[in-house]
Parts: sequence; structure tokens; C-alpha cells
Amino acid sequence: MSNRTACETERARAVARRRELLVEAAHELLVSRGFHGLSLEEVARKAGVTRKTVYNHFGSKLGLLEAIFDAVATKGEVWRLMEAAEFPDLREAIARAVEASCRLWSSDRELLRRLVGLAAVDPETASVVMEREQRREATWARLVQRLAAAGMLRPGVSPDQAVRASMALTSFATFDALAPPDAPPAATVELLLRLLSGIVDLSGSG
Repeated sequence: MSNRTACETERARAVARRRELLVEAAHELLVSRGFHGLSLEEVARKAGVTRKTVYNHFGSKLGLLEAIFDAVATKGEVWRLMEAAEFPDLREAIARAVEASCRLWSSDRELLRRLVGLAAVDPETASVVMEREQRREATWARLVQRLAAAGMLRPGVSPDQAVRASMALTSFATFDALAPPDAPPAATVELLLRLLSGIVDLSGSG
């Protein structure tokens, strides 16, 4: 590796690390102060940098919010949900999708509470939440499509109803209401599967 390449690599690492530190600062502000603490100025002050530095990394508050949500998705291994939707055995796919949802929501519960609260009063946050929910809906729609084709939806339940019900039962709001504080998500997974069994036939093998 040439000296120039080594310098460029080191510089890229430094930029990435500073970005991580800024996201961490935003995380701490949100958890400790709520939506009043989330601004480029406050993040800059918390991280000990200038507002311009924060702006250079994220471009706007919307860009900062995107980075925060991306960090939560990475920590919560959101890829497991998308992977579950394509699992060959459909009943196992449902179980994995519910487990992946609970894993995601439990990964940073307090921050997610703050973000949901912020979305209720802040249009930029609401737009980021909506985008993520649309992705989650697309994943459940794919899974329900497979369930419907296999004849596994309960009589009288349409695919559209199954998608909406699955989205509601596996939402953060439902998880936060049902899951005991600081408890592993396994018990909540079991409860959600029992509730979903009213929509999907989970008996036998699929």
C-alpha cells in the first residue's frame, strides 16, 4: 500500500469515527433531554465541535435523523426481518419475523421511545419513521403474499387485513406495551405468535 493510499484510508477511518461520535452525541441528547435536545447546534456542543462540522457530516437535521435510525437498525440487526420473509418454511418464517421485530425494538428501547415521541411533533422525524415503516410493511406484505398463496390465512382474513394486523402486532408501540422492562424478548415473541395465530394458521408445517 502506498503512503498516499494509507493516508487516505486513515483519513476515511477518522471521518467515519467522527461521524459515529456525532451520532452517539445525538443519541445521548435524545435519551436525556428528549426532542428539545435534538438540533445540530446541541449535537455540536455535546460533541465539542462546530455546527459546521455536524452540517458537513449530515447536511441537515433530517440527515442526522437518518443516521440515528440507521444506527438503531444496525444495532437491532434489522436484516433478520427481511431474511425471515424469504425463509422456506412459512411457519418458521413467521416465528423468525416476530423474533427479528422484537430484537430490533429491544435493541435501544429508550431511544426508540424518544424517536416515536419526537415523530408526533416533528415533521422531519415523522418522515423518517414513515419511510422505515414503509420498508417494514413491504417485508410483511411479501410474507403475507406467500402465506395467502399457501392457503394459511384464517377464513375471512384478507391479505390486506393480514398485513395491517401483522404490522400492528409487531410494531414498536405493541412491543413497548407488552414487553416487561429489561426482560429478554423471548416471552413477548411467544405472546405475539399466539396473537398472530388468530390471523395465520401456525399449526403443522408449512
